[in-house]
Order: sequence, then structure tokens, then C-alpha cells
Amino acid sequence: MHEGMFPKLPIAGFLLLTGGLVFPAGALAAEAKPEAAAKVQITKRDCRRLARQINRADANYRPGVDVRGRRVKPADLKSRSPIKIPDVITFDVKFDIRKFLGKPEADAKAASAAVIAADKSKVAVASAETAATSAEAAATAAQTVATTAKAALTAADTALAAAKTARDADPLNDVLRAAQKAAEATAALAATDYATASSDADAVDSEAKASRAAATLAANAGSAESKADYAATAASEAASAATKAQSAAGTDAAKAALLAAGNTAATDAATADTAAELSKTTNTSTIASYKSAAKIGDNLGDGVVGKVKYNISSGKMTFNGQVLAGGEQRELAQKCQEIMSRGR
Repeated sequence: MHEGMFPKLPIAGFLLLTGGLVFPAGALAAEAKPEAAAKVQITKRDCRRLARQINRADANYRPGVDVRGRRVKPADLKSRSPIKIPDVITFDVKFDIRKFLGKPEADAKAASAAVIAADKSKVAVASAETAATSAEAAATAAQTVATTAKAALTAADTALAAAKTARDADPLNDVLRAAQKAAEATAALAATDYATASSDADAVDSEAKASRAAATLAANAGSAESKADYAATAASEAASAATKAQSAAGTDAAKAALLAAGNTAATDAATADTAAELSKTTNTSTIASYKSAAKIGDNLGDGVVGKVKYNISSGKMTFNGQVLAGGEQRELAQKCQEIMSRGR
């Protein structure tokens, strides 16, 4: 719109155009000065010219160019699919031959054996821990004997020192001389007993610690096979601790507690050894079952019943070279659907 269209038109005379609609100037009368009001003279032609939308060339979509006229790549970069569909589709009708050779049953047997092996390994671990505990009890009893022997040695050394002091005070006294010799003999025997008891206690304790370490490894092992192996070691170490404890006790009545602890450790070690060997045997059977199941149909692959060919253009379908009729096609499709639904 240019200035000469409405000469001397006051502010209240402008038109408010919104969305192609024309509102009379009276709508703005509240904002205009009363003395500036004037009649508006406008024709239908002028209204059409004011309300008409003037289309611009750069506002319309043009493929291949942007709003500024610059060339851009089209959205569809590839008009054709890169995958070429063959005219004839061919596939084999197969079945899992391993099923007919008993693989599912063999797998189930191996899984059952694994459960049993796990249970046996738990028993072996529990028995190993019991044997280790008994070995530790034997070590405690052996240490008690050593502690008693040390106390006897201390007393003998004290008596010997007293005898020497008395003898030194009266060198010509035969009684004091004899007493000194007796004290020397007692002290020497006490020293020998303590050395033996201490050595025995250390030996039993060493075996007991080894048994406990193996039992701990058995409890924390990640496989039934490892549990059985460590449990067997724990049993062996406990048996060794029991043997040393029994030998240290001998027939000495003063060492009856040590003998009893050694006997208990020997019994528990034997039980643990039996449990560990049974676990090992079960594990061997389980491993054999899994290997046997894995070999079933290992190199056979899938059994092929026949080959189906389907010509897309003609709609012709053949099975092993024989043309299939509509009913046969439906039956084949149904069978394939049944096989696929069973995961075979």
C-alpha cells in the first residue's frame, strides 16, 4: 500500500488487518483523538487489494534448493534399495538330528549328575571342616602337654639350683652331693620331655593349620571338582595331625587327653576322606556325562528332509524338484510352522 492511495487519511482511518480480515477504523476510536476523526472512503477493490496475500517465490517449497535458492541434496539419497531380491528363493527343510539320537535325555542326565555332584561336594566340605576342627583340638591338647612339660622343666631347674647352692655351702656332705646329682637327672629328663612335647605340639599344630587352610579353600572353591580336591587335602592333613597326636600321647596316662583328641581327629579325617573321594567320583561321572552328551551329533549338523524352491514371479513352488499343489503347499507351510513353533 502506498501513500497516495488514501490522501490525508488520519491515524484513526487506518485499517487493522489480521489474518486477512479487515476491521473498520472505528475499532480504534478509543485511541484516536476526537477532533482527528474523519470518514473513511474505500472501495471493494481497495479492500481486496489490502487483504490479498502476495505470494513470494522463495516461500514455496522447491525440491533441490533451500530458501535462499542454494542447491541441497535431496532427502531420498537412494531411490532404489541396495538389496536385490532373487527371482527364486531356496531353503532346506531341516530337523535337529541330535534329538533323535537322545541328546535331550543325555543333557538331562548330565544336569542331574551335576546336581548330585554339587550335593556331594557340600558334604565333603562339611566333613573337611569337621576334620580340621578335630585336628585343631588335637593341636591344643598337644600344646597343653608341652605347657605341662615346660612347667616341670622349670620346677626341675629350680630344684637343681637349690641343690647346687646347698652343695656349695657344704662340699663334703655326701647327702647334698647325691641330692644334687638326682636334681641334675630330673632336670635333664624334664628338659628332654619338654623338647619332645614342644616338637610334637609344633608338628600337630602345623598339620592342623594346613588342614584348616585346605578346608577353607574347599568352602570357597568355585567348582564341585575343586571343592572335592581341597576337601581331600584337608582330610589328609587332619589324618596326619591325628597320627602325630596319637604318637605323641603313646601310652602315657598323663597324655590321655591328647590321645583322645588324636583318635577323634583320626575318625573325622577318615570320614572326610571318604566324602571327598565320593565327591571326586561323582564329579568324574558328571564330567563324563557332559562329554558324552556333547558328542551326540557333534559333527552331524541338522538333518535335511528336502529342498524347497519358490519362484516369486510365477508363484511356483517345488519340493525336491516336485511341483507342489495348493493343498501340498498349505500342508508344508503348516508343518514348517509347527516345527518352528517347537524351536526345531
